[in-house]
Amino acid sequence: MERIIKFRGQRTEDGEWIFGYLADKDYINNIYEVATPSEEVHPDTVGQFIGLLDSNGKEIYDGDVFTVNGKYPKVVKYIP
Repeated sequence: MERIIKFRGQRTEDGEWIFGYLADKDYINNIYEVATPSEEVHPDTVGQFIGLLDSNGKEIYDGDVFTVNGKYPKVVKYIP
């Protein structure tokens, strides 16, 4: 199985989440733009895709918060 390496972060300009490849700790190359420009993101919002999907089919990223039956919130921490 091939591991998908992808990141997300909130753009500093408008707070929109962008997804792509980490250019450095403050920039992500947006995979949804044709020219794949580097866009500045808030460093504390950057998280790496852990390779798993939640029960709704949504990608799970390092730093996401999940609950069990609506209780006991936990933060996802990817440890390779």
